[in-house]
Amino acid sequence: MSQTSETEPLDELAAELGAEWDVATGKWFGMPCLKVGGKVFAALWRGDLACKLSGEAHAEALRLEGTRLFDPRGAKPMKEWVQIPAQHAPAWSRYARLACAYVAGAAQAIKDGLIAGLVQARGKILDQVRLFSPEQQDEVFLGEWGVKDLLAHLQGWDHTNREAVGEILAGRKPGFWAHYDRDWRRYNAQLVAQYRREDLAELVAEVERSHRALIEYLERVPADEYIKRKPIQTLLRAETSDEEEHSRQLEAFRTGRAA
Repeated sequence: MSQTSETEPLDELAAELGAEWDVATGKWFGMPCLKVGGKVFAALWRGDLACKLSGEAHAEALRLEGTRLFDPRGAKPMKEWVQIPAQHAPAWSRYARLACAYVAGAAQAIKDGLIAGLVQARGKILDQVRLFSPEQQDEVFLGEWGVKDLLAHLQGWDHTNREAVGEILAGRKPGFWAHYDRDWRRYNAQLVAQYRREDLAELVAEVERSHRALIEYLERVPADEYIKRKPIQTLLRAETSDEEEHSRQLEAFRTGRAA
């Protein structure tokens, strides 16, 4: 059997589903497969179609005669995968669609989680800053930084991260890596010098604007890109972790407790 005839069912499914999702054909452990956002959701195996399913769709597929959990190695069934025999080929389209929606939904969940983490972490920081007394606003508490320096640093990284995501999407290494040194000391100093303001209220407003622009940009990035471009996940998780730490540092300073 030629490669073309072997993969014809997947080509047809890819054409059908491609109107709604970013579906592509590929190989998965040597098997012809379908991917959405770079993640496998269906594969051809010995003339059968294996689909990644959950919930009622998973249970429904297993009720079809001859279906079983997918176990290509014959050692450990894959719990989310159902192998649907060729005798049910007329139903393949339905289950491939359900599998595609399931896996694509997982990509959306990752995107939503990353963005929510950023929003929550920044919100905690700004909530702490608004509780600072006038005397605390100019007091150094984090190395050489006071709260205004920290906010300038955050604003600078909002712009940096937005640019970096664009570079990753274009297949390039983020430009900020050219400035790497221990703790990004020199780069952070540049950002603070560029964005620091003496008026705290003005600075808070600018930080809110820069972060809102970052979030709006990230919302426009398709969910599947967060799966295909793992460096975006790494970048945003690192930023969230850093900001959560800054929130704890701010609270410890404001309340007089050790961080």
